[in-house]
Formats: sequence, structure tokens, C-alpha cells
Amino acid sequence: MASMRTLIVDDHEILRMGLCALLDQMDVEHDFLEASTLQQALEYVNDNNDIDLILVDYNLPDGNGLELISHVKNTHLHCHILVMSGNETHDLAVKAMVAGANGFLPKSYVSKEVKTALLKVMNGEFFIPEKLQKTSEDSSNSHLGKSLLTVAPSVLDVSPDPVIIFENNTINKLEYINQAAIEKLGLKQETVGEKFKLENYIVHPPLLEFLADPSRSSFLENEITSDVFNKTEQWYSMSCCKIDFLGTPSVMFNLHDITELKLREKDLTLTSNTDPLTELLNRRGFYSSAKNKLEKCKRLNQSASLAMCDLDFFKKLNDNYGHDFGDDILRLFSTVCNDTFRKQDLQARFGGEEFVILLTNIGFSEAISVVERMRENWEKNASEVNGIPCQSTVSIGITTINLETTDINDESLDDAIKRADQLLYKCKELGRNRVEH
Repeated sequence: MASMRTLIVDDHEILRMGLCALLDQMDVEHDFLEASTLQQALEYVNDNNDIDLILVDYNLPDGNGLELISHVKNTHLHCHILVMSGNETHDLAVKAMVAGANGFLPKSYVSKEVKTALLKVMNGEFFIPEKLQKTSEDSSNSHLGKSLLTVAPSVLDVSPDPVIIFENNTINKLEYINQAAIEKLGLKQETVGEKFKLENYIVHPPLLEFLADPSRSSFLENEITSDVFNKTEQWYSMSCCKIDFLGTPSVMFNLHDITELKLREKDLTLTSNTDPLTELLNRRGFYSSAKNKLEKCKRLNQSASLAMCDLDFFKKLNDNYGHDFGDDILRLFSTVCNDTFRKQDLQARFGGEEFVILLTNIGFSEAISVVERMRENWEKNASEVNGIPCQSTVSIGITTINLETTDINDESLDDAIKRADQLLYKCKELGRNRVEH
């Protein structure tokens, strides 16, 4: 397992040191961050988007650990959280789990069970010590779910996330829904006691497999899609616990809407993969998208070609008329590319005045004709830019990609780019403003 970025939040330095030492004994390498207050922990979380694991004390000098969970749920999709406390009660364990923790660990258990807890959490399971899976009212086999009856009005009812409890059997009777489930999922209070069809809300085979497997007690999915709201795509994190609810084997199901976070992630990914000047893909975005395109072509037995384009004498134009004029040239070239190539073709600025085009599901001779048409379009459109006669032209080298014998990876893409580059240099030697193949 790779190194884990681990944040330990507790106002007792000795406990933090002890946890670090204990975690260092495990097979996983840890990169530790330590915080003694809620505010310090929030600052670490805001400054580090790669935190994998958080161990947080419930009672902190300036707040409690659940406040940190609320923040992390909206910023770190893949972070797992263990809440620690000297207060070993069922209600606090339930509060932690409903808030979004992956486990609850009484401090008296730390030295003995933190390894077990961590392994379970990182395997997508929940952890609550066996002692807390029994209520003080009944020391037999009543599990954590029984204590939900006493805390539901103060915890589950006011949770901003949908919480549903239903029987885990062939009847699947709906036993409990909170206000968020009513408002966000469209459930009605009068349906409690009736058969609940989870598939009407979530279509996710791994969840159904978990429900049917008696050996599994918990299920966690960091991100899934659903059409719960108005039949539009939404993103959720989802957790389920099998519990004993009033003596009936049941499932507590919790959804957390992460759509806004996923959209922000999508925007960030788009920004990191896009050249800001031309709005074409950049080198990073091209490699990522090209591999996906070529995998599809290989699977469907389609052909593909790659072209390298270089604007002739661009440096001279840039030096003579200034960088702003050069930027206008590059933007105009991206416009001509967009007007010439199909939507399924990838166009990217590799840097400076160099561009790369990936044409898929098209024969090589036809691909040559398309890039030749683009060369002619550029010569026509760039004869004058911003009232300045510049007579800009482009040289193009194009090669085919043999997908039958090629593995799709960075190395094979590099090889195709090198071949196209060699043809591009041949264009330069033969006088520029031409296509070589």
C-alpha cells in the first residue's frame, strides 16, 4: 500500500506521539500531520487536498471533531475519518457515524484496537468496538441500531443528509426516514411500514451484493451517480450499516450530496488540462484524452492518425509585431482548427507555436486530405491578421498509428509524436507550408 497522508488531531501531545508510534508499526507508511485544535486541523485540511486518513478527538479546545467531519465531507472525497473520545457511549458513536465518520474509537481502546479499526476503515468498512455494539439496557445481542431509537430525534431527524432504515429481508419494510429523506428523495412519512424499493432511488449493483451477503456488516462508496433529483445526474457518497433495529435485521442507509464538489473537481480538471490562451487541450490533457480515444479505436477496430503542426516563422512575426499579435495568431489558429476538424478529433497546443491533432475513425488518406484542407484554410485566413499582412503558413507532419500491434500508453504516443515530428522537420527542409506523410 502506498504512503498515507495522515492527520492526527488531539490536544494531548503524548497521545499524538503514541498514535504516530503505533501507526508506524503497521505495514503502511504514514506521512504525519499533527494538530492540537480544531482551527489548526481545518487549516491543514484546507492546505492539503491529499489527506487520506484523519484521527480526531471528539472534544477539542475550540470545538469538536464532528465539525471537522462536516468540513472534510465537502472537500476530501476519499478521506477516511476515525473519531476518538474518552466518552464511551452508544449515542456518541451514532452521532459520529451519522456525521460521516468511518469509525468510532474510545481512547481506552486505542492501543489495542487502532490497527483493527484502521484496516477496516481503509477496506471500506466501518468500525465500532464490539463493546459499543450492545446497549446498556440489554447486554445480549442488541446492536448499535437499538440505541438509534433514543438518539434519532436529536441526531437523525436533524441530519442534513437523507437517512433511511429498512428491513434487510424479502419484505424490505421501510422502518424510518428523516426529514432530509422526505425533502430530497421525495419519500413520504406515510410510506413508513410499507415495502421499500431502494432500486427506485439508487441503481448500484455492488450495494445489492452487499445487502445479499450476510458476512458483510458495512458498505462505503465514496462517489456514485444517481438520477434521484429531477432525473438529472447527481453525485453522492453513500454508506450503509447492517444493524439490529427492534430485533429485526435492518440496514441504515445514508446519502451525502457531493455534486457541487464533483462539479468543482470537474472544473479544476478542465482548467488543468486546457491551454488558457487557445482553449484547446494542453499537453497533459492531450495525453490523457488521446489514450482513452485510442483505446476505443482499438476496441472497435478503427484507424487513427496523428499530425504535428508548426506555424512557420512564428518567432519572426512575434518579434516584429509583439506578443499580443502573436497571441492573436495562436487564437486564430485554434479557431481554424475547430472549424476544420470534427468534434471527435483531439486538438491540443503542445507549447509555443506547436500543435498536435489526433484524428480517429478515419482512413489515413482521408486524414491527409483533412489536414491539407486545414493548411489551405490557415493560409487563406491568416494572410492578414488585425489589418496586418503577415502571410502566416503552417507545416504539418502526419503519421498513422498501428493499433493492432501497439499498446496504448505514453510510450506509444511518444513514438507516434516523434514520427510526426520527423515528417514535420522534412516539411521545413522542403520549404515549409506543406503536409508530409
